[in-house]
Amino acid sequence: MAKIDLEDLRLQNNHLQHIRKGVFYSLPNLKNLDLQMNRIESIESFESLANIQNINLQGNRLRTFNGNVLSSFHSSLSYLNLANNQLISIENDTFRNRNKLEIIWLNHNQIKQISANAFDGLSGAEKLYLDHNKINFIEEKAFFSMKSLTYLNLEYNQLAHLTRNMFEGLESLIELRLKSSEIIGIEANFLSCFKLLQILDLSDNRIYSIRKNMFQSGDSITELYLSNAMIDEIEKDSFANLQSLRLLDLSRNSINARQMNVLKLPGSIKKLNISWNNLSNEKGTKLNANFINQLGPSLEILDLSSTQFDLSDTQNFFSSLTNLRELYLNGNEIDKIENGSFPIENGLNYPSILTITLDTNHLETIPSNQIIAKFAPSLHSFSLAQNQIKKISSNAFFGLKKLQRLDLSTNRISIIESFAFNGLDRLQHLDLSGNVLRTLSDHVFDNLPNLSRLSLAKNWLQFIPTNFIRSETNRSFSSTTSVTTKIELDIAHNPLVRLIESSNLKLNFKTNSDIYDHIRIFELLILNAENGNLTLISAEDFRPFPSLIVLKLKQNLIRTILPASFLPLSKLSVLDLSVNKLESFSSDQLNGLNRLEHLNVSHNLLIESPSFVSEIQKLQSLDISYNRISRIESFGHLSDSLKHLYIRHNMISYIADNAFQNLTSLRMIDLRENFLTQISDNIFESIEVRLETILFSGNPFKCDCQLLSIYRWLEEHQRLVRKIQDDLIKAELICDQPERLKNVPITSLQPVDFCPIPIITLLKVIDLDSNSLRLMWDVQNETLVSGFTLEYYLTSERSLTSPAGLHVNSGTRSAELRDLMADKWYTLCVEAKGKSSRPQPSPLSSLSSVSIEKNLDPSRTKIMQLIENPPIVDYMISDPPDQKKLLLKDFVAGNHKCLQVRPLFFHLFESSPGSLDKRTQSLIPITSDYLN
Repeated sequence: MAKIDLEDLRLQNNHLQHIRKGVFYSLPNLKNLDLQMNRIESIESFESLANIQNINLQGNRLRTFNGNVLSSFHSSLSYLNLANNQLISIENDTFRNRNKLEIIWLNHNQIKQISANAFDGLSGAEKLYLDHNKINFIEEKAFFSMKSLTYLNLEYNQLAHLTRNMFEGLESLIELRLKSSEIIGIEANFLSCFKLLQILDLSDNRIYSIRKNMFQSGDSITELYLSNAMIDEIEKDSFANLQSLRLLDLSRNSINARQMNVLKLPGSIKKLNISWNNLSNEKGTKLNANFINQLGPSLEILDLSSTQFDLSDTQNFFSSLTNLRELYLNGNEIDKIENGSFPIENGLNYPSILTITLDTNHLETIPSNQIIAKFAPSLHSFSLAQNQIKKISSNAFFGLKKLQRLDLSTNRISIIESFAFNGLDRLQHLDLSGNVLRTLSDHVFDNLPNLSRLSLAKNWLQFIPTNFIRSETNRSFSSTTSVTTKIELDIAHNPLVRLIESSNLKLNFKTNSDIYDHIRIFELLILNAENGNLTLISAEDFRPFPSLIVLKLKQNLIRTILPASFLPLSKLSVLDLSVNKLESFSSDQLNGLNRLEHLNVSHNLLIESPSFVSEIQKLQSLDISYNRISRIESFGHLSDSLKHLYIRHNMISYIADNAFQNLTSLRMIDLRENFLTQISDNIFESIEVRLETILFSGNPFKCDCQLLSIYRWLEEHQRLVRKIQDDLIKAELICDQPERLKNVPITSLQPVDFCPIPIITLLKVIDLDSNSLRLMWDVQNETLVSGFTLEYYLTSERSLTSPAGLHVNSGTRSAELRDLMADKWYTLCVEAKGKSSRPQPSPLSSLSSVSIEKNLDPSRTKIMQLIENPPIVDYMISDPPDQKKLLLKDFVAGNHKCLQVRPLFFHLFESSPGSLDKRTQSLIPITSDYLN
């Protein structure tokens, strides 16, 4: 077998079931073998892959994998992926002498036990994944030979107890993941076998109690995760010896303030998470300053969310946290913040604090800017979401000069005074969504030069606030100054009736677009006005926003778009009009959208596909799904820029052959769930070169002869069919008619399932002489016929001579044979040739023994001349069926008919009336059964 110089072989997502020994013998240089997502149940050996480095067997059906699979030649193997199989055990010799294996994936299997020496030979392994198995027992020294292992994942197993000897030998381990492993007990000093362990995750177990000797010998641990471990008791010295600890997560347990207060924590901790513990479950007991002060300047992140922490008289609690960067106080029922909440009275401040969140509390007013600004003058992110705040007063946040994000969402804010956000020169994101705003005061957003995103979603606004359109007496901007602040405005889920209030336009503006340039405060780039009550769109709505790039009007009640409505939006790239009430979408409504790239008008009431003007030259994506379109004739002047076309779930029953002819860059078409019963392959001729995906499942296809062309087209374009399967779409192309094929996948059919087998209904000689004859035939069910094969031979010499044969086209119904021997019986046969697969050139076409008379009428077909030494042809109709199937590769169950004839000496009939009748008496029709 010839050797092939191939390094990468990818066979993923197929139906492979067995890998035989030596199947890769011709690929000695193969380095990467990808067999994932097949149906492999057994592997004999990979022994011929001497240079293999990476084998991926993820997502198969392997139940065993032993040392015989990995031969002794696999010294170069570095990565082995056996995840998502059905392995139930690891045999001891599986990895023998695999000292170069670096990463092994055995996760998502059904392994129950790890025996001693299971991983012998893996002295060089660095990472081992055993998560998501059913492991309930690990023998001592199971990992003893894995001296180089740095990462071990045993999450989502059934370990129950951790012992000291379970991990013996893992002297280089840095990270150990034991989350969700049903652990209820930890042996004292179980960390003694680890010398370099830094990360230990024991979250989501049932540990209940933490004893002081559990984490002894854990000097190197830097991160300890004990979240949601059902802990309700901790001995005070449990963490005292963890002098390298940087992160401690005790969240979502049942630790009370009394136990927390006596805990001795190493001063090295930088991140402490004690959220979701009921610290106040004992009356009169609260978290005291001594607990947090032992961490002092080292603490950078503190999460006290949902602990019933009270911000009254807590200035001493935070006084020592001079390097604190993030403070989380969510969900604590805090109803006020006062001078005694933070240590500010002695002139102290904490410039390192960048984030404070007070979400989901009971605050009714904005905390005094004097308190927040003094405590955290460098604050970048401040969140007061999900409180009960009703009003924002002027200068409410003055002093927070470095604030970049402010979240005031989901409150009860109905009033925002002018200059409420004064002093927030660096503010970039402001979230006011989920409030009860109906109007906004003038100058609310003045002096926000860096604002880039503002959310007013889920309020009670009926129009876009005039703050984004005009400035009457603005102190910062004169009426002759153009403002360049670029912003994204989210005003979705408001009861908008128009984008711009008509009265404001008439009172304050002229129609000249230049005027708008002088009065505009913000330059809107993105406008989200989804889920409103808009019914009408006109050009007046967009004149103040000539810089819009993205416009989202999804899920309104829009019925009317006036001509040239989008004319002011010459920069618009994305337009979403989906889920509205549009019944038509004409080309004049798209005037001005020269830069449009993405258009979505799905989920409307369109009955015709949009027709595009020639200026739409950059459109890449068009979605007209979920409408009432019944025919696709043309998309007008839509250019070859279009790459994605979505026409799903319409009522389309007809697509013109030239519908897509200009869309030569098209990569994906979605025609699913329409009313197509037939579809021609001619539709895709002009676009098939670049087409990557075509989807048309869910159509009521009529699986008859007319569907054969698209059936064959799909066979020739398997890459498109493959894309259908890879698109996570389970629906197949199925037949709806006829009844016998209903719900049968089209790709599982054969051509004869679409059309009946052709049958030769007539075969006769219409002219007979002593050395020639003319043969005529007819056929029923001729759709599948690609041509005919004629054969004849001397009946008496059938076993000694091969027949002469001829292929003729499907329109031929007669043929003339000459130079026959008189008074000899000939067997003549005609067989219909099927179209089931691509025809292969026949050797008959080049046989020197076949002479063709070119001057004959085409309707009489060609003439074959039998010569003295008949040629050996590539088939015989009389061959046994199994042999014939192999030889006649371009035939599918075609029907054939034969007869026998004897040319007579002409002079016998020369003077006899009715001589033709006598001659035809020498014709004996016979069946294929007789011949075979």
